[in-house]
Parts: sequence; structure tokens; C-alpha cells
Amino acid sequence: MTRTPEKQVELYLNGNATPIASFYDNFDLAVISQGVLKFFQDDSATGIEYSKSGVAAFIRVWNGALPPSLIPDAMPVPEPSAWVLGLAGFAATAWRSLRRRTA
Repeated sequence: MTRTPEKQVELYLNGNATPIASFYDNFDLAVISQGVLKFFQDDSATGIEYSKSGVAAFIRVWNGALPPSLIPDAMPVPEPSAWVLGLAGFAATAWRSLRRRTA
């Protein structure tokens, strides 16, 4: 999420340089207030009063809005670790080998 001094807010997902949503923050809901920045809060601004649950694996904060060209570099999508893939391959090979012996 980026917010410009002109109150333009843009939401990005998984390092994609194209925002998935954009809006003007006329009520200053996406600002740090008294040293607190809230990421998950029920939606009281629209009267819905309830938001569905969600999960954030990683949140980064900058001192200013990033231009869209820097979003992909700033938010790389992590790839599975090599040891996990290696272990899965080893387990599959061992399972197949054991299955052949019992058949």
C-alpha cells in the first residue's frame, strides 16, 4: 500500500507493479496516528462494521510512497527453500523404492 501527500492510496499484491485497488483517503484512515499504524481493523468508516479475517505473512514500511517502478524490487515474492524441495524429492524416491520392494 502506498499513500501520497495528496491522499491517493494504491494497494499492491505480491510485488506486482500494477495496483489492485486505488482510492482517495479523504478521512485519513491510512495514516500513522500518534505513532500507531493499524493494519487489521474492522471497517467502521463505511458502516459495514465487520471485516473478514485475513493473514499477512510480511509487511514492510517506508517513509514515503514508492513509485510503481520500485514495487517489484521492494516486495519480492519468496520462493520455496531448496532444502524443502530436496527433502520432498528424497522422500518421494524413498517411498517409491519401498513400494517396489513390497510389490
